[in-house]
Amino acid sequence: FGLWTGAGVTILRDSIGCGAFFFMFEIGQMNIPKVLSYYRGTSQEEEDYYSLSCNSSSSSSSSSISSSSSTSSSSFTTTIGSGLLAGFGYWFVSLPLDSLKTLVQTGKTTSAIHTVQTSIQNHGVHYTIRQLYRGWQVAFGRGAPAAAVTLTTYSVVYNFCEEYFH
Repeated sequence: FGLWTGAGVTILRDSIGCGAFFFMFEIGQMNIPKVLSYYRGTSQEEEDYYSLSCNSSSSSSSSSISSSSSTSSSSFTTTIGSGLLAGFGYWFVSLPLDSLKTLVQTGKTTSAIHTVQTSIQNHGVHYTIRQLYRGWQVAFGRGAPAAAVTLTTYSVVYNFCEEYFH
C-alpha cells in the first residue's frame, strides 16, 4: 500500500485512544472535585454552594473573595488532574496499537493481528503485553503532562473569552 501502510491500525489506535482520552477526562471532572472537597474537609454541597454564590453575587465581601479563589483554584486543579488522567487513558489504550502500527509501517510485519497471534503462541501473553508496552515511560511521561497543559490552556482561554467577549 505504500503511503497507506498501517492506516487501519492507525485509525483504530486514534479512535479508541480519543475515546479513552475523553472518557478519562470526564471521569476526572466528576471525581476530582469530590476528592478535593474530602481533603479540604468540606462537602461537595458546600463546594457547589460557594461556586453558585460566587458566580451569582456581585458583592465583594471577604468571604466571597476567599470562596471564589478557592473555587477557582479547585476548578484549575480539577482541569489539570483531569488532563493528566486523559493523557494517561489515551496512552494506556493506544500504546500497544502504536507499537503494532510501527511494526507494520517499518515493514517488520505485514499484519498486526498476525503479529499478536504469533507472539502469543511463541512467547505467551505476558511477554507479548510487555513487548507491546515497551517505551511506556516516555509515552506516559510526555503524554499525560502534555494533555494536562493542552486542556488547561483551552479551559483558561475559553473561560476568558466567555467572560470578556460574550
